[in-house]
Parts: sequence; C-alpha cells; structure tokens
Amino acid sequence: MQLLLESATMTRDQGTGDRSSLATVVTLGSTIVGSIVGGLLLGIWLDGVAGTSPLLLLLGLLLGIVGAGAALVASGRSSSDEGATHD
Repeated sequence: MQLLLESATMTRDQGTGDRSSLATVVTLGSTIVGSIVGGLLLGIWLDGVAGTSPLLLLLGLLLGIVGAGAALVASGRSSSDEGATHD
C-alpha cells in the first residue's frame, strides 16, 4: 500500500512540473512574439505619423528583437537561479 501511495504522489508531482514547464514556455513564447510584433506595429505607426518609411519600422523591429532577447536572458537567469536552489 505504501508503494502505491508513493507512486501516486510521484505521478501527481511530475504532472505539476510538466504544467509549470508548459506555462513557462508559453509565457516566454508569447513575450518574444509580442515584443517583435509590438515593435513592428509601433514602427509602422510612427512611420505613418512622421513620414519616415521604413526607418522607424526597422528601428521598431530592432527594438522588438532586443526586447525579446532581454526576456530570453532574464528567463534563463531565473531558471538557473531556481535550479541552483533546488539542487
């Protein structure tokens, strides 16, 4: 009976870890896409207002990529910090 209870607890804990990992991946993916698309849309809008096409579009794209990279680095750092505390 003890072995059965331990097995059920282990399976439940693994499921929680899988959901947590999935949530992290979805959050990071949406942050990356949102940063890039947001930079593009902002660049397109500013180009329309200022009449500088495609200069601000390219600048917005660059800023979106830099923001996505920063989010990726921050996520990697927080993951490595969590891994160090659980070891």
